[in-house]
Amino acid sequence: MADGWLNDPKLNQKGYKRWFLQKAERGGYMYNYTLDTVATGAKIKEIRTQKHITVSQICDHLGLCSEQAVYKWQRGESMPTVDNWIALLDLLDVRFEDVAQKRCIDPEYERCA
Repeated sequence: MADGWLNDPKLNQKGYKRWFLQKAERGGYMYNYTLDTVATGAKIKEIRTQKHITVSQICDHLGLCSEQAVYKWQRGESMPTVDNWIALLDLLDVRFEDVAQKRCIDPEYERCA
């Protein structure tokens, strides 16, 4: 851990390096949640079907050559790139927070219970 971004002087000035290393020593995580790709994919499909939007329409709006990408998102096998997220949210007329589903990765975090 002694190389890379942890040696950035700005990181050390603000005390973030010390905080990160202390958290890592305790076996903690920097973040308590991660994106649940399967649940998020199911939410994409749910919203898409509620709004009567076809996979083909999503492909046309995003400029995708194949529908397979959208089906992979819906199954949680992959997620859209940032630019595709922006276009997808625009088409579905929803916010990212309405679609993205999170799951807890730190069982000791008080909000995960």
